[in-house]
Amino acid sequence: MVQYCTELFDAATIERIMSLWTAVLDFVLDHPDAALSQIEIVSADERTEPLGKRNATEAAYPAAETVAALFEQRVQEQGDTLAVEMSRRC
Repeated sequence: MVQYCTELFDAATIERIMSLWTAVLDFVLDHPDAALSQIEIVSADERTEPLGKRNATEAAYPAAETVAALFEQRVQEQGDTLAVEMSRRC
């Protein structure tokens, strides 16, 4: 049984993390003298999957503007809005 913050992670993510952790531990137990660089944390299936499929993060944005200008614009529009908050809920 694994306890985790359900507000931060879904079950599928935790299952993947646990699977990776188990694979790392199995490798280390089988190869105690191996270098860290030899530990594979990406499965064979993931290595053959196109990177673009996992990293599909494309978003439309005004390409003619700089990041600084976009930031300033957002501050003007929503300057009183909380930008970052940190709390420990889990």
